[in-house]
Amino acid sequence: MKKILFALLILALALFCSCQSKSISFVNGDEIKVHPGDDFTLELEENPTTGYSWSYEIEGDCILLASENYKQNKAKDGFVGVGGVHSFNFTALKEGYAKIKFCYMRPWENEAIETKEVNVRVKKKKVNVSVGLQLSHTQTL
Repeated sequence: MKKILFALLILALALFCSCQSKSISFVNGDEIKVHPGDDFTLELEENPTTGYSWSYEIEGDCILLASENYKQNKAKDGFVGVGGVHSFNFTALKEGYAKIKFCYMRPWENEAIETKEVNVRVKKKKVNVSVGLQLSHTQTL
């Protein structure tokens, strides 16, 4: 009985740890794989002091933007207009396929100076659980 409880505890811990947010590096056109319930972050360098910023579009309904934020890099003495990193935090909702398209542009202009795409595949995680039970048999003569 203790072994079964221990195995269930390990399984619960594994599932809990798998749902932690992770930052994913990607190159334009990459495919990333996540599982339902996973949170993941995509980061892009940005310098909004120039008027340029990243916007995004999602094709597909298996992921959702949970939040986004911008963090400016530390400025050196005398420097202004320092860039930083724009973080997009997504949550995988269900199995499926999505494409995220990022555009780096000034909102008042019609064309992006840079675009990036990432394909996201959300697939259920296979969990293998093996529980060893030890049976003993005693025979009386």
